[in-house]
Amino acid sequence: MHSCQNPLARWRHRQISTGLVTLVFSISVVGSQVASAHSPHDVVKVIAVSPWYTNDQTAFIYVFDELKRSTDGGGSWRNLERGLDNNELVTDIAVAPLLRGSYQLFVSTRGDGIYTSEDLGDSWRKSDDGLQNKDIRQLVVSPRFVDDHTVVGVSGDGFVHLTRNSGQTWSKIAQQPFTATTATLLYHSGQLWVLAGDPRGRVFKTDIACEGWAQAGEIPGAGRISALSAFLADPERLVLYIGTEAAGLFRSDDFGASYDALPLPLVSRPETPAHITSIAVVQTASDRAHLLVATWHEAVFYSSDGGATWIHLDTGITTTSQADEYNEPHFFSVSAPPNQPDTDTVCCAFVGGFAGLFKLGRDTSWTEMETRPAGNIEGLATAQSRSGQRLVALATYDRGVYVSSDSGVTWTARNVGLKSTHLWDVAIADMPGQQAAMFAVSNRSFLSTSETASEWQRNEITASGTWKFLSDNLDEGSLALRLARRLMAPPKQSFPTQIAVSPSYAADGTVFLGTRYQGILKSNDKGSTWEPAVNAPEKWAASVKISPGFLKDSVVAACYRSAGFYMSTDGGAHWIARNNGISEAAVRYPNLGSNVVEFSPTYASDETIYFGTADGLYLSRNRADSWRRLQVTGGNTREHIKTVAVAPDRTTILVSIKGRGLFRSTDRGVSFSEVARDLIREQYVLKLIRYASDYITSKTIFGASAEEAFISHDAGGTWQILQRPVRYEDTKENLFYHGSWEIERKSTYSASSIRRTRSIGAKVDIRFAGTGFVWYGPKSEEYGEANIYVDGTLRGRANQFQATREDDVAAAYALDGLANTTHVLTIENVRNSDDQAGPYIGIDAIEVF
Repeated sequence: MHSCQNPLARWRHRQISTGLVTLVFSISVVGSQVASAHSPHDVVKVIAVSPWYTNDQTAFIYVFDELKRSTDGGGSWRNLERGLDNNELVTDIAVAPLLRGSYQLFVSTRGDGIYTSEDLGDSWRKSDDGLQNKDIRQLVVSPRFVDDHTVVGVSGDGFVHLTRNSGQTWSKIAQQPFTATTATLLYHSGQLWVLAGDPRGRVFKTDIACEGWAQAGEIPGAGRISALSAFLADPERLVLYIGTEAAGLFRSDDFGASYDALPLPLVSRPETPAHITSIAVVQTASDRAHLLVATWHEAVFYSSDGGATWIHLDTGITTTSQADEYNEPHFFSVSAPPNQPDTDTVCCAFVGGFAGLFKLGRDTSWTEMETRPAGNIEGLATAQSRSGQRLVALATYDRGVYVSSDSGVTWTARNVGLKSTHLWDVAIADMPGQQAAMFAVSNRSFLSTSETASEWQRNEITASGTWKFLSDNLDEGSLALRLARRLMAPPKQSFPTQIAVSPSYAADGTVFLGTRYQGILKSNDKGSTWEPAVNAPEKWAASVKISPGFLKDSVVAACYRSAGFYMSTDGGAHWIARNNGISEAAVRYPNLGSNVVEFSPTYASDETIYFGTADGLYLSRNRADSWRRLQVTGGNTREHIKTVAVAPDRTTILVSIKGRGLFRSTDRGVSFSEVARDLIREQYVLKLIRYASDYITSKTIFGASAEEAFISHDAGGTWQILQRPVRYEDTKENLFYHGSWEIERKSTYSASSIRRTRSIGAKVDIRFAGTGFVWYGPKSEEYGEANIYVDGTLRGRANQFQATREDDVAAAYALDGLANTTHVLTIENVRNSDDQAGPYIGIDAIEVF
């Protein structure tokens, strides 16, 4: 049997006591391939592919307010941060080919204009000189950009803007007799033309001189023109493809004067013409037009003959009913390398939708790509453990909680008792003479445990006993819970995202939650019951902080999206807005950071508070009665503050600014200087900063970007990444099950469930990036053996048989020393070599590193 002692020795495995057995549901999952749909969803609306993709495997996407680049064909993604200081959402990405495998990038935003990069996205600068409207919704690059340097942008008010010098200056094209919904650039009869569609099915054109628009044609009953794309069939013949909102797909061979319908073989709604959302035209070795067409409901259709015949490409695609609930397309954009000269079929393409990003393989099936790092960080907390060590906890986007009791050197996943591993925040309360208390929040739950306890205790924050029962016993995102929400009166949602624990928690048991929909909630009994604030806004509370002298002054502060700064001086019972001196842009901006309110450690005497906004850092020295703006980077430029942290020494302040990096003040905010420049050079912007409890003597700080956890031992001057494992629970979408599997639920399992099978040959696959893994699962007389394959090669056999039952969290198999790249792990149930062994294998979680 393969030895797994060495890799197991790398991790500190839990000793889990037997807990109470909660209500267990067992659901059979039968099929050739099953993957759990993920919720919340990584909605991908914007995709761009390198024109040299076959060589550099590079693609770009925008997801969850993060611009990302992959250089391995979508296998892994890195945020692009340097220079992108935009407040508004990104709406489009355009790639402009240059010579020798290089290209220029353009990114448009919903209100911050256009950014451009000439180093493949490593750094960005503004490109909006002359833009009369900085709300740009679409970008189109000239097919001969290397010669004419031309790009057009369609603004939110329907006007078309143009640059002819690679984005140095822009101008609005001649006055339009229409409102543009989409546009394209193409060469015809030796000239560069701009074509644009409108909401009434009309197509207009103007030459590059832009002296005036002429209507080229109209498609009756088409509704909005949603996509335009062209293919130069030969030097004299250009084919235009037009996607519409209400009438499907059309082709024009006479520059838009007349149109022929290209019916798609619709499946789910054959009686309704397709709502086209995106068109990609690819030129292959045969010089024929290969078309990829994304539709609102039915994924992608492919034609290799210019639209005469079609294949429906939907194998491997997943969808979610949430798209219908929000009235959003299931599929937004399809993108492919425009030239694929080494093949006569389209060998690579991406489609982005409400349920995520999918990549097309040579077998014409789609594979879902993981667009966010599996350990994406949402919360960070630190305290001193009972043993005197630095205790650090991370709350992650969809992988649960990780805890370290040695300053981040080693980590342990703490997911037992969790129902949802999508967590928004984590907090630790010092308990003198006792173990520290730990808290976390998920979409509807307040969670509590201690620093060494084996299991989380969950308090569902719901409006009725019925909803509490349903929330306790049904999976988040399950069909049964979705049906309940549709058939019953919905619960009054809270969705806690921020935790603020009283500095005197051991005495007063006070905790505040910032929520999405109910503003601030308060508990005086350690989270057992919650009460809403009386007169605070019932909207998204982005940051909540408690005064360091709360036991005496009863002061709590919070900031609200689109409402600014609020304060309570009576322990959270009543609140009042205090925005005197804060700019209107700062108050009204909707997307504030989550850790942007900070009290001075000596607030009781100096009355000082700091407030980071999307329009800069503000300081108040009179208990928030008035504010003045601090200049962090110099000049009067807008600074989007991601986080602000005041050190226990009162004088040191760290401020992280979107797109610009980390800045430090050692004089209480009078002046700042940039520090840790390697962070922004490596595309990291800290969004969370926490000072160690012994900071005064050690100068130790913990920080987190969206992707990584960091530690600094020199007051923030330099930082090192804290290496940590990433846990994939049995229900996650990254695990693909083949054969017949069943789900067993129990509070003592990691994330409260396992997946198990007794079918010989049943297997599970997981694709991961790293050098090794640990498979966790139950052990008892019911369980037997499994073959372990990595990248198709048999690496060993695991045995889950054990005479005494151990069905909590146990390590079943581990392997280390793999190449640091993307791998596929396969675990296959096999016939036991031991007659005493049981027929099952079970998957609780797989941890990769």
